[in-house]
Amino acid sequence: MVRMNRYVTIGGHVFSRTNLVRFWVIASLIFSSTFITLLAFARNIDTIFPQLFYFPILYGTYFYRKNGILIGGTCAVAFQTLAYIYLYPDLTKLGLATAQAIMFVCVSVIVAYFLDMMDTIEMRYKSIYGDSRLGIVLFDPYTFKISLTNKQLENTLGYSSKELENMIFTQLFQTREEQNRFFERLGSGEDTVDFEARFVTKNHEPFWVSLSWDRVDRNSISCLVIDIEARKHIIPASEDRLDQYKQITEISPLGIIILQNNIITYTNRAFCTFSEHDADFFIGKNIITTLYPDDQDKFLEFVTRLQTRIPLPDMAEFRFLSQSGKIKRANVFFTPIEQNGKPALLIHLVNISGVNYSIFSVPDLMKIIIDEGDYAAKANITVEIPPDLTFDADKKKIALVIDTLLFNAVKYSHTPRKIWISYSSGENDPQCHLSIRDNGIGITAGKLDEIFTAPQTTSMVQMTGKYGSTGMSLSVSKNYIQMHGGYINVDSTVNIGTTFTLNIPKKRPV
Repeated sequence: MVRMNRYVTIGGHVFSRTNLVRFWVIASLIFSSTFITLLAFARNIDTIFPQLFYFPILYGTYFYRKNGILIGGTCAVAFQTLAYIYLYPDLTKLGLATAQAIMFVCVSVIVAYFLDMMDTIEMRYKSIYGDSRLGIVLFDPYTFKISLTNKQLENTLGYSSKELENMIFTQLFQTREEQNRFFERLGSGEDTVDFEARFVTKNHEPFWVSLSWDRVDRNSISCLVIDIEARKHIIPASEDRLDQYKQITEISPLGIIILQNNIITYTNRAFCTFSEHDADFFIGKNIITTLYPDDQDKFLEFVTRLQTRIPLPDMAEFRFLSQSGKIKRANVFFTPIEQNGKPALLIHLVNISGVNYSIFSVPDLMKIIIDEGDYAAKANITVEIPPDLTFDADKKKIALVIDTLLFNAVKYSHTPRKIWISYSSGENDPQCHLSIRDNGIGITAGKLDEIFTAPQTTSMVQMTGKYGSTGMSLSVSKNYIQMHGGYINVDSTVNIGTTFTLNIPKKRPV
């Protein structure tokens, strides 16, 4: 098959054939309108058709937006010039002609403005709807016929958009009972959030989804479809997975505790190291006995408010007492769960009580983090750091910070995901500068400060190795680097990417 070259070079400039055709159409319309107007003026025809100039104005503005304003200006100049030549000195007619010429420019400006608004709305629509990582479906509330679906839902179900548009929404449910539950909830007339049910793919494979819907208008309902199959099958403290979860958490660098009515039912190795007690010491004891006396009431209040579903921050700082009598500070994350069918509380504890300095190889640590987090399989990672680079710092804390930044970089990058890790520092520079850059969604300027104050916790089940993905909050990461006397700075451009730079002193404080 022979393909025509779509581009033409004229005078050293490259033009597409489409643009050349459009330019020819616009020039022809302007010439025709000008010529007809010229004849009308020259033959003293009473009826002049300035409206003819709107054809090139609207055509050009539709395709070229702001350049359409130049076309409107060109038409205005052409019409006004002819008017002055043939109507002078009749000031009344000249005034009307001038008003008409101004109208040409005004129309082109208004059309360009509204087309730009439509483009902006369309881009927002695509970013929210077309590029969403969540499934979205629109259906008729009376016939349940599907009218629109996005790519994410189509990929999840295995259907094409045309196949889904020939189906009714209730066909997606696995059982009649689930359809009836859906009808009952929909019949209540209330907008719904987190309605759990099972859908069936094109290959007849069932999977769990969470549905949230509301009415767009009288004839349409918009439904958000979230795949929760993994959540249904990965419940970290459930009875059938507790042993497996313990195996994962035993190698976690974070302290982990499970409570039922404030009684400890499980602790991992990291918490035992933190508290300087054996695991058997804690089982059956009240968590309050491990806390510094001044923080006990605060902890009880926090837990009570969690149990009554009062919104609280994901993280709070508490002080604990070790076996040797030391007071140790920790950031604590709370997650309500079920254990053996009963309500329980999963606690993740991040030690912020001190820095254990040691000299370690940064390339070796980076390899461990990338391998254990399986990041190389999820993104194209370029590492540009000296092979003999060492840090004099707390290895575990630095590892957790790097792992958090890599986890977020991979999670929020655009496909194909690309991550760059680089190092810079001059001979007289007292600090090491380790940067992690992604090609992700970016962060707006107004949100840069907030990312270090609001925890971004994720499921700790993702931990798969010594430095596995903990999803530790950036606020804790910032705290860890500050404990070394350093800081984290962020450079970000929306839809281009973000660079986090760790600035760590080369020498430990005296």
